[in-house]
Amino acid sequence: MTKKVSIHDHINEISETIEIPDDVPIEAELSRLGYSIGNIDYMVLNDEYTYEIQEYSQDTRSFEVISNVKLPEEVIEAVYYVRIESFDVGDECREHDITEEVRGELRNSGYKMEDFKDLKAIAMYTGTDYGDDCQIDVEGDFYEEDI
Repeated sequence: MTKKVSIHDHINEISETIEIPDDVPIEAELSRLGYSIGNIDYMVLNDEYTYEIQEYSQDTRSFEVISNVKLPEEVIEAVYYVRIESFDVGDECREHDITEEVRGELRNSGYKMEDFKDLKAIAMYTGTDYGDDCQIDVEGDFYEEDI
């Protein structure tokens, strides 16, 4: 027979469940497997119940496009999907020249390019507003008291 042992290693941020033979001391087996007893928590699982928790919130990533000429909305949206959406935290407040992407989308959309001959456009990621009203869903086999 074996016993299931759930382990959480605080140093390496590893969690796992292993089986240890009933006749083997838990701490001896964990040491043999390379765990430092002072850096882990463990729990013997007689019965196992797993509960899944999902947290979700509304986060808002913000970007800015600056152009020296008025641009059509659909061109700005297209450039977002082509280039801007890939900006990340490391790009915050860093200007990216998107002139060529804008010119390409204007051409693809059939606009007269002479209206945009002096076009210059830049874009930047301006930050993320993290939602603070998170909601959770918990799923599993819950204890229910008979009343």
